[in-house]
Amino acid sequence: MIIYFMFKSLLRNKWNIIKLLLIAPINSILPVILLNSVIAQNIDKNIILKMCLWSCFYFTIFEIISRRMEFFGSEKIHDVLLSKISLHRYNFYQTVAVNILYIPSLLITLYCYDVIFHLNIDFLFAIICAIFVFINNVIISNIMLAVHLKTKNYFHRFNFGMDIVYIISGVLYPISVFPKFLRSISQLIPITYVISFSEGNNINIELSILIFISMMAFAIWNTEKSIKKYIVAGGFYD
Repeated sequence: MIIYFMFKSLLRNKWNIIKLLLIAPINSILPVILLNSVIAQNIDKNIILKMCLWSCFYFTIFEIISRRMEFFGSEKIHDVLLSKISLHRYNFYQTVAVNILYIPSLLITLYCYDVIFHLNIDFLFAIICAIFVFINNVIISNIMLAVHLKTKNYFHRFNFGMDIVYIISGVLYPISVFPKFLRSISQLIPITYVISFSEGNNINIELSILIFISMMAFAIWNTEKSIKKYIVAGGFYD
């Protein structure tokens, strides 16, 4: 029920619908059309899938953070902490609601690519990848919640960090071309496993599960520390 109300709140902003169902696909596809008309090169559907998965990941987290800043800037945070709904559950419900809105945009964009460039995209496989993006988004959302409770001004660092992740997670370049220490760092980033899976590569299931669980547990632990500090000190940042 809470997820429904959060989703309804997102739909109430008509700009979200226009942005996701019209502007996002056009912005994604138009540069490729223009580039293809100049270079006349075959479009690689694997690269297209990776780029769309990354865009879904980035813009979903961006939307969650934007709404979270609005949430923390109001009195709603106090209401949640005093209610039966834990901050973890509220964060999870919000993440699910945003993903329900954003993942269809990913599939619409892929469908447009498929029709325009005749890529023969396997949409069942794309949906499986989208499910993994959702799992990744839940983890990153929890990590960013822990960060948010530690510091107010992290937005620019978030953008810079996402640029670094974009480079080393294998979206544009194969991870194999990077130095060993960068490859090791990339293995600590959940989205790397999603991108690798979308390429059809064999991934270390045990390692990926361990990384996912460890990062989630660390984020939840840090969030709990901040909540206890809030209860004792009367604020997160004091």
